[in-house]
Amino acid sequence: MRMYDISRMAGAAALAGLAAASISAIERARADSAFRSRSPEAVRLAPDNTEYLMFRALQIEYDGGDPGPLWKRAAELNPLNSAPRIALGLDAEVRGDFEPGANGHGFDWRLSTPSGVTHTDIDQPRLMHRIDFDGREPESCELLRQTLLLEKGRRYRLRWNASSSGIPPPGGIEWRIAGVRAPASGPGELEFTAPAEIADLKLIYQRPPGQPRPEGRLELWGVRLEPRI
Repeated sequence: MRMYDISRMAGAAALAGLAAASISAIERARADSAFRSRSPEAVRLAPDNTEYLMFRALQIEYDGGDPGPLWKRAAELNPLNSAPRIALGLDAEVRGDFEPGANGHGFDWRLSTPSGVTHTDIDQPRLMHRIDFDGREPESCELLRQTLLLEKGRRYRLRWNASSSGIPPPGGIEWRIAGVRAPASGPGELEFTAPAEIADLKLIYQRPPGQPRPEGRLELWGVRLEPRI
């Protein structure tokens, strides 16, 4: 291949790259102009681009405005991105339906496996987490834990759905956080005040007095954490 052919191909590639960059810049400029002309209530019409929304949110916050609608939209577009959830005062990674992608680290669910307890993620008839008990459980044990990133002093509401079989009430399985507890039957909810910026949400089994250890299962899904206004 002759030298001028190589130069011509390189020039064409450079022009193509420049054109693509120009188109991207024009699209961003148009999106930014459109955004500026809208009210925050219409932010749902903003570009479906998480990085752009987060960048604009930081700009608005720096200018003293309210970036909340953009952070909310970014969180909706990418629930696994921790940045918008942290900005909104939510936990970093919820995986409230125990979606695929568990790593057991950071802000993800951590599973405890004492004797007699088995964990399984289920995708039918819905995404959920199943905990099976075979009657050999300890008197008291932790089943699940998730570290939450919160705003100290703020009120939160935890919601969940649950179903059980073979576990007669009272089952002895409950959510605990910040000194508040509630039976893990569902649908259910509990409210608490964040004692610090970090708090552990735990699912605990404690055998009720006079009741045999359970031989059954608990299924959980739809776990949600909402800041109270």
